[in-house]
Amino acid sequence: MREICLAHLDKTRPVLVLTRDTARASMTKVTVAPITSTVKGLSSYDLELPLLS
Repeated sequence: MREICLAHLDKTRPVLVLTRDTARASMTKVTVAPITSTVKGLSSYDLELPLLS
């Protein structure tokens, strides 16, 4: 199951983490997609998130 967390983009908003959990242990950045009710151009972001414990 994918994780939803808060990230600081243009403002703080919920994001869906797209990077697989198995890959996250060896990465410093993950790919996320912002969750919004407004449909605009599609974007994804590479962010640094804390490692899962």
